[in-house]
Amino acid sequence: MREMKDSGVEWVGEIPVEWRTARMRFLSKITTGSKDTVDRNDEGAYPFYVRSPKIEKIDSYSFDGEAVLMAGDGVGAGKVFHYVNTKFDFHQRVYCFYEFDKILGKFCYYFLNENFKKEMERGSYKATVDSIRLPMILDFEVTLPDLTTQKKILEYIELKTSEVDRGIAEIEESIERLIEYKKSIITEAVTKGLDKFALMKDSGIEWIGDIPKGWIVSPLKNLGEAIIGLTYSPEDISEEGVLVLRSSNIQQGKLSFEDNVYVTKEIPEKLMVKKEDILICSRNGSKDLIGKSVLIGDDLENSSFGTFMTIFRGEFNKFISYVFLSEIFDYHVESFLTSTVNQLTSGNLNNIKITIPTDKNEQQQIADYLDKKCEKIDSILQDKKNLIAKLKEYKQSLIYEYVTGKKEVPAGGVA
Repeated sequence: MREMKDSGVEWVGEIPVEWRTARMRFLSKITTGSKDTVDRNDEGAYPFYVRSPKIEKIDSYSFDGEAVLMAGDGVGAGKVFHYVNTKFDFHQRVYCFYEFDKILGKFCYYFLNENFKKEMERGSYKATVDSIRLPMILDFEVTLPDLTTQKKILEYIELKTSEVDRGIAEIEESIERLIEYKKSIITEAVTKGLDKFALMKDSGIEWIGDIPKGWIVSPLKNLGEAIIGLTYSPEDISEEGVLVLRSSNIQQGKLSFEDNVYVTKEIPEKLMVKKEDILICSRNGSKDLIGKSVLIGDDLENSSFGTFMTIFRGEFNKFISYVFLSEIFDYHVESFLTSTVNQLTSGNLNNIKITIPTDKNEQQQIADYLDKKCEKIDSILQDKKNLIAKLKEYKQSLIYEYVTGKKEVPAGGVA
């Protein structure tokens, strides 16, 4: 068993006796970029590192070589890191660590990525976590062994984390297949029904084909009403009042309440959501979000919905809510979005043609069937997502334990 000593760093605790502690100012040079987000170019030849995890493109480069980059402000401050060894450019509020001394660049990346947030959580820094100042970085303490040991740790970490990443990738692929399977079940049920022996007729829509004889093809405008959401200003937002549902409240066909907005203003009755309204994201910065929807339950009847959202309100919404989760709706939404139009207008929504049984009992039977099938699939999906979360936690724990010396690379190393 290795002999340990106190590192002098509260959140690190003990380290091996042969390790040392050094402030970041003595381990690398640190600078910031000169570019702003508006300088990005989607067709640019070089990676452009901004304050978010997404790597943009740009026409220029101001650095060529090995570096560790960290977001200096915004929601990613001290949380978004990149290891780079190429030509790149970077934002004026992104810190660049380079010309490493007594620490390998990749070891620095892992140590900062796993541990800098712990420094931010200290009481004296809590007021500045949205903007990282240079003195905080310069005084940040790093625990490290000699370069040979760092190299062994890096080889071992990358071997083990690559195994975890492969496992995560396989689970993510299985999730995608399960989501596609769920959508195919929904599409089959809302276009062909449940009776495999039902008499069929031509729907008149080539890509849908035949539908049960007792069904009709109808534009949504004949089945209900599309209502555009509430317009409000920053002055209307409060910590309490009327909940305004937005696209961030729709997660995987269900409602989430982790990112709520409340307003204090008089709201017309028509813009208050009702049970079995269908909430649809009709405009957003990302095309991937447009068209996602959820059926409203009776526990939200005192809520409203934002201007980037649309409510579809009709008599057959339980069935129609599943149509909105099917390939039919995906097909229509994709056809409406172009390079110049990034929204699902109420006019386009109203003109979407769907297949629907004329018998309400049949509608209900299909909805009940899909409730049960989707509940089982959603349960499996959640289990897989929980497993991914645990693997990510294990990966973080593994990196932390080896870059702080809590664990020693086995004698066999990566062999």
